[in-house]
Amino acid sequence: LVGDVCENWSRICPDRKTIVFACGVRHSIHIAEQFRAIGVKAEHIDGSTEVKERDRIINGFKCGDIQVLVNCQILTEGFNAPEASCLIFARPTKSLLLYLQVAGRVLRTAPGKKDCIVIDHSGVIYEHGPVAQDWDWQLDYGDDKTIGASMGRGQKKRKAHQITCTNCKAVYEKVLACPNCGNVPVKNGKPVKSLEAYLQEIDSVDSP
Repeated sequence: LVGDVCENWSRICPDRKTIVFACGVRHSIHIAEQFRAIGVKAEHIDGSTEVKERDRIINGFKCGDIQVLVNCQILTEGFNAPEASCLIFARPTKSLLLYLQVAGRVLRTAPGKKDCIVIDHSGVIYEHGPVAQDWDWQLDYGDDKTIGASMGRGQKKRKAHQITCTNCKAVYEKVLACPNCGNVPVKNGKPVKSLEAYLQEIDSVDSP
């Protein structure tokens, strides 16, 4: 990543309700921890966050109790918080579809909302071009393949991650709590390497 997430956000738009997309679960946890370390109300959610806890965090974000909501592949679609006016790309993506879906989280209109800010730490705008450009959508994409099929090309099916219980040493997968003793593992944050940088505003980017 280029530039420190919290440092640049604090300089650019510290008063905005913000959604952050991280590289992975531990990176997402780390970013939330870094925001809290500077006094910002921030929370993290991922696919293993329990439903009640997820609802509490999302409702807290929507009502303003939480200012920064950090996630890993959870808020990409089906999430609506039109009051959010800042989006942080702290993860890269080669997928145009994912890029537009993520950017769409802050493009919704809301009373009193005049604009939104996208902070790009991973070069996605240089990869895909400005979100607001005129897109040349076609039914066929190259060799008679649909756009959706082309975007999904090369994606590999992920294997289930195995967890070894720290309490009873049982090995399991697909659930967070140990099915043998009920122990829930603690997930720790982990930073992603970033280059020191002072992000600047851009007016336009040449499309790829």
